[in-house]
Parts: sequence; structure tokens; C-alpha cells
Amino acid sequence: MRKTILIALAAFYANVQAIYAQGTGTIAPKPAYFCDFENTETTDFTDQVITINGKRWRLHNARITGSSINGIPQGKRAVEILAGTPGNEPASLELLDMVRGGAVAFCFGHSGMDRTISRSSEAWFVEVTEDDGKHWLTKPLIFDDTDVAPMSSFESPFYGGPFRFRIRFTDKKGYGSNWRILIDNIYVTQGENIEVPWYVQPGRIYDGYETSQDSLVFTPLMSGSSFFFGEKGSPYADTYIQTQVDNNEPVNYYIMPENIRFKTNKLSEGKHHFNAKFMRAADDNPWAGPLETNFDFYVRPVSGTIKGITALRKAEVGKFYDLVPNGNDSIFVNWIKRTRAQKWLFDGKSGILVDDPNYLDYAAKLSPHDQIVKKMRGQLLLLDNNLVFRLDSKPEIEDVENSNFHFRNFVCDDLSILTKDPKTFTGYPLALTGVSLVSPLNETDRYPNGRIEIADMKGNHFLLQNIYPDDFQFSQFLEAGTKYFIIFGMVGKTYIDGKLCFYPLNVQPDPAAGIDKTTTDKLALVVSHTSEKLSLQSPAACKVDIADLNGCLVSRLTLSANTATPVMLGHGLFMATAYFSDGSKTTVKFVN
Repeated sequence: MRKTILIALAAFYANVQAIYAQGTGTIAPKPAYFCDFENTETTDFTDQVITINGKRWRLHNARITGSSINGIPQGKRAVEILAGTPGNEPASLELLDMVRGGAVAFCFGHSGMDRTISRSSEAWFVEVTEDDGKHWLTKPLIFDDTDVAPMSSFESPFYGGPFRFRIRFTDKKGYGSNWRILIDNIYVTQGENIEVPWYVQPGRIYDGYETSQDSLVFTPLMSGSSFFFGEKGSPYADTYIQTQVDNNEPVNYYIMPENIRFKTNKLSEGKHHFNAKFMRAADDNPWAGPLETNFDFYVRPVSGTIKGITALRKAEVGKFYDLVPNGNDSIFVNWIKRTRAQKWLFDGKSGILVDDPNYLDYAAKLSPHDQIVKKMRGQLLLLDNNLVFRLDSKPEIEDVENSNFHFRNFVCDDLSILTKDPKTFTGYPLALTGVSLVSPLNETDRYPNGRIEIADMKGNHFLLQNIYPDDFQFSQFLEAGTKYFIIFGMVGKTYIDGKLCFYPLNVQPDPAAGIDKTTTDKLALVVSHTSEKLSLQSPAACKVDIADLNGCLVSRLTLSANTATPVMLGHGLFMATAYFSDGSKTTVKFVN
């Protein structure tokens, strides 16, 4: 009996919804004010005021970018805000004129090669005022472009009255430092508690997208909740989505969102146009309002096969290539972090940064099982002044045991080498040892724009450009005021002015700063390689602890006087500390 009642209630509810949809129709949101930045010139990161659709906007440490490589969320242009506090004022995008409405919605995304944005509510916030800035109401913002729909919204607290607002960087703890946020298509909607505008965007594919593939599957990113989808002819469905590629026959999608994919097959080389729009089920006409997506994409040919990274770095930028090893020079995949879209490739002679739209499978451990490239297709791009190889399909990767090299094998204790020979070391994965910070940690601004100056023990200086704050800048070792560090990363160029820099990935204390890789001092520890076997020897009996650069103990052994003792280690940079009976100790830094 109860089941029958529930079924009846469900049917009644469906009928009510159907009657409502058919009788009144779903009302597509119409913005009271709309800003898409499409008709504004690209600018530098300066403090400036621009007018868009009759309203003034102030950009502080922000610019309007039109680079398709940046992945503009909607259209061809968007505001790029660079986290930081130039002039002791947080970066911001601020509406200077009043606007009347009930809610604000906007699209967002990442920018540049860092491929991540702040996911902390302590990094960015929105402020709203009704008295022209005398008093501001604050709400934290969380930017996460891994969401299904990278769109954010907030309601006006002033009940549809006039107000203005700003999106600001706060960086109370530095969780968003140096990340760049793309803000696009800002809607101010009418009334109170109104639904934000709907939009549909094929996932990770934007205007100007280029590929060598002749078949594509688009996964839609969607926002909004006012429409009803269902099978064709369903009495309660009022909406479906129609897509069209070029002048081909339109394709209709009635079920949302689980079972929908935008599929294209047998694409010819050249320019193509993609259109997606919300359609009224009642009359098969498009819904009114900003409910349509249009963009161009391109299918390019593969220009040939490139052998080795040295040849790839000399190839023509913008073209697609198949990358394969050059002879016996295996191409090693250096993983940064599971959440990062970047990997490094290195073949023992040259390196390059890889931008990966989820084609590579993550390897939890690099040693003893490493990954080498058999074949990798991608596009060579100049991104943020750096050469980047962007993957265009799933590569052929082979897992191997104990490959011949690892990025931790390559150690530099003289920063002048990087300055004298930047072409050799650009894209080169390195471990900088015995380096220190020129200036102490700034608790207020935590290094504006992510730039950090370092020095080696010889007095040579170099610039760090920090794009991974959660991995480097907020390391406990930096917080503790450690003097000397080992910093892992890659030589590159800064994304603002193209200056030579080092992109840090991770940092560890360097307890052996100033100690040679090996030593023959009779009082110290001797590290030697014989027939590719590693052994330790000391003139006096001692106990030895061997740690990796993460500070983890990997081996503990006892040495007899003047006796070579073999040790099995993976590849990398290690610290061996010998403890002698008289209470003395010595530390040796060595590469295996």
C-alpha cells in the first residue's frame, strides 16, 4: 500500500513539473549586466582602469589576455589575475560602478604552464559594497578547475539593490601565491536568488584548440539547474542540447549529464567550427539568453618523427611531432606530483617540460621501476617563454627497472654554470646543492610574484620562479629557517619577462653543504664505484646511516676498518653519515 502511494506521489510530481514546464516554460536567465572582455585590448600586468559595456573595471596586477594557449574559458579573451601584492596592495579585479542585481556568476580557469589554481578558501575572496567602498562584505572563493563546471557564483546581500564588487587576492598563508586565475564571462543577474546563467563548454577544449587527431570526443562542462532533460518526447523534459560541427547535420542530446558526449569523426585537416546550444523541447527553437557556445578548432598534420629531445628543442614551434629515443639514449619520464599536469622528459643530454592533458598514467614510485618513452605524440609550444611539449594522444610508455639515470643524478653546486651555459641546462632537471635564500622568508607577502633570489656557497646568485607554492614555498624546512638547501627543479625562463630562472619543485635541507661528493680524507668516509658496484670504506670502524634527499633512512650498516663494504641502493643523490667511537661523525654526499 505504501509503495503504491509513493508511486502515485511521484507520478503526480512529474505531472506537475510537466504542466509547469509546458504551461509557463522555463525562463532562461537574462543578465542585467554582462562582461566578456572580448572587445578589450590585451594589456600588461599594470594598475589600470578600463570601460566594458558602460561600466568601469579596475585591474591591479592583472591583464586581459587573448592567448589560446592559456585555455580561455569562454571566447577569445579573459582577465588574467596574477596573485601577489605589488605596492602592498593585493591583486584584484574590481567593478568601480554600481550595478543592480541579485547574483553574480563567472567562469574561471588556470593560466599558463603551472596548470593549477588555488584550491584554498584562504587565498582569494570576493568583496561586495553598497556604499561605494566605505564598507565591504567578504566571502571566501575557492577556485578548482577540476570541477565538472568551472563556474562560480555568489548572491548579492543587498536584495537586488545597487552594489559593486571585487575579486581579490588575500594570501593570508600563501596558499595561492603566484597562481594565475583566469576570470571570464561575468554575469550580473536580475532579482533575488535567481539561478545563474546556464552554459555548456566541451571539457578542456577551448577556442583555438589544435590537435592532430581526426576524431574527438568532447565531455561537456555545465552549469545551472533550471532545465529538465529526458528522453525525446518525455512529458516533463523541456530542454535538450544541440551540437554541430561545421555544416554537418546537427546532433541532439536529450539525456544529461551522464550519458552525453559530443563526438566528431573523420575530421579533415584545417579549421573547424563547433556550436552547442540549449534548445526548447516544446518548439525546437533555441532558448533565449547566453546559452550558446561557439568556437573554432583546428586539425593539423604530424610534421614527422623527431629522434631525441635535443632535436625536438630545435624543431619548429607550433607543429606536431612523434618523439622517439635517439639510439640508446632512453627518454626518461620525471614525475612532479600526481596533481600536476606537467612532467619532465630527459634523455641524458637534453630535457623538456611536458604538458599532459591526462594521457600519462601516474607511477607511484620512480625507483626501482622507472618509465621511459617509446613513442610520444605532441605539439611543440612556446608557453610562458618556455618550450613545452603538449601531448596530443596517449603515448607508448615502458616500465623498466633501474634505468641508467634519474634527475637526482644531476647535481649542481655552482650557479654560475647555469648563467654561462643556459642553452645546455634549459629544461634540464637538476638538484641545486648548498644554496641559501638571499632574503629571509617574508611573512607578510611571501615573495611577491613567486620570485625568490638564491645564492650558492661561492656567492653566485640566481632567480627562482616559484609556480608550485605548496611543494616548495611552504616547506617546513624553509619555515624552520634552515641555512643551506638542496632544491630540485628545472632551469627555464620567467613567464613575465623571460629572464633565466629555476623552477623549484621540492626543497630539502643540505646538511653536507660544502662537502665534496667523495673524499679521500683518512678521517672520513670513502665512496667508490667498482664494476658498477657501490662500496663504502673507512680507515676506522664506524656505523653508517644512508638517507635519501627526503631525509628517509634507506640503509644502515657497520664498517670494519679498511674494509670495503658493498651497499645496494637505487639511483639518486644520497647522504652517508659515519659515526665513530670517539663521538665524531662525518657526512659524505654522493650520487649513485
